[in-house]
Amino acid sequence: MDAPMPKLPRYMFRRANGSFRYKRNVPKDLRALIRKETVYRQLGNTYQDAMAAYPLIHKEIETLFEQERWATDADRAKALVRERLGPTYAAMFEEGVVDPEWDVFDDFQDLAASMRRKVPKGVYRQIKSASVTEAPMTLLRALEEYARYKAEDGKDGAALETRLDRIKKDLILCLGQTRVRETKLESLTRADANRYRDLLLARMSPNSVQRNIGVVKAALNFIIVEHDLDMRNVFQGMKIKGAGASKTDRLPITETQLASLWPAFESNPPALTLLTVLADTGARLAEITGLMVQDVDVQNAVLHIQPGLPPSSG
Repeated sequence: MDAPMPKLPRYMFRRANGSFRYKRNVPKDLRALIRKETVYRQLGNTYQDAMAAYPLIHKEIETLFEQERWATDADRAKALVRERLGPTYAAMFEEGVVDPEWDVFDDFQDLAASMRRKVPKGVYRQIKSASVTEAPMTLLRALEEYARYKAEDGKDGAALETRLDRIKKDLILCLGQTRVRETKLESLTRADANRYRDLLLARMSPNSVQRNIGVVKAALNFIIVEHDLDMRNVFQGMKIKGAGASKTDRLPITETQLASLWPAFESNPPALTLLTVLADTGARLAEITGLMVQDVDVQNAVLHIQPGLPPSSG
């Protein structure tokens, strides 16, 4: 008697002939671009082969959807020209040097005619004109590109994605679809940033407003450097009344505070040692008071601060 088949991963199914296949519905917003409702990939004839192939196939499809979702008309037009006409045509196309009097211009017309109603209108127009027009860097595009960049780190990606989704919705609510989706970043003004700040202040704490604006500011700083844009970040240096440290924030000891504390500790050598270590290392009180003799490397002037509670606390 055959052993029962283990539960299959999402998108994997077993065909009538016993082989395994990957089946994934194309998201509705991508069907006009991929021109399919479902994509299939063969995984293998055995369960072991299918499970070995699954991660690579799944990543391939995820990448396909991601690329199609964020590709601009210019990206798609350049890819089509390179694929159908070759690298020489692609170079001329990207540099915008194709003259309508040249014979090669007719090749672009033929390609455009074959692609009509098969690609978005913006892609068709660029191929037909034999000249690529790069998409403007907009606020929405900047946030999405920043999200993809941060996702590569693999650190707290879900939390950032959730925050960015809320930020995009609030920006559209505040500034409108056109200002967020179509207007060049260089055209944004401090008035736009202030309107966004005031919208947030009406419903959340100043510190929360500061965190959200901090994400937008970081995204724009990244884009300005990455794309070598000659512009100022209108979200930089914004005034948010009431924002600052809360009572639960752990702030560093200032020079003034240290000077006032020092006389009270001078008469107690162990306490003075603790204060000195706290001030010089930035460690927390619990980390210093839990130190043992073997944690102090006098020869190399190094403290070995161990995670968790000290043995004496057990």
